[in-house]
Amino acid sequence: NGIFISYRRKDTEGEASRLAEDLREGLDGVQIFRDVENIAPGEDFVVALERALADCAVMLVMIGPTWLETNDADGKRRLDDPADWTRLEIATGLKRDVRVIPVTCRGAELPAANVLPEDIVLLARRQAVEIDAFGKNAAQRIGGVLAEIVRRKHPRHHVHGDEQRRIVERPAAEQHIERPALERAEASGVGDLPPEILE
Repeated sequence: NGIFISYRRKDTEGEASRLAEDLREGLDGVQIFRDVENIAPGEDFVVALERALADCAVMLVMIGPTWLETNDADGKRRLDDPADWTRLEIATGLKRDVRVIPVTCRGAELPAANVLPEDIVLLARRQAVEIDAFGKNAAQRIGGVLAEIVRRKHPRHHVHGDEQRRIVERPAAEQHIERPALERAEASGVGDLPPEILE
């Protein structure tokens, strides 16, 4: 039940970094995956990507002003390359049971379907979250989405006796993330999110 952040370094590296820090502060125990931080030197990118997404409930696709039209050294659009890392991340996320949420910033808009490669064209149908300034509000909104997903997958139930003690006494690293995510989402207000995101 972690969060995967997909971004282009020349487009939204700063925003992605700040958002990751805010999410870590706001959601105790939730793993935040970014390629720079989580992939070891020499590790197979595709294998690492599959492993990370297997542990994630949400993928955030950071879209800034140059996300769509970033070119390679030959002047060709990177997104048109099937081996483009950003495209691979999104395509993999769309194929898995992961909530893919476009996050637009600095005036960028969600690209239309007709300008996207076929394997990520469904990105154009996902409700986007528009963030003008990355601060606590951004982390709270996205944390609220994660909490609602967790709530739906793992409805609250009452525990008693030995079961309750086992949950309380487990090390933090082994505990589920439902409680802190839900509690912080409730404090920030999941109800402020567009209903399309929660569907």
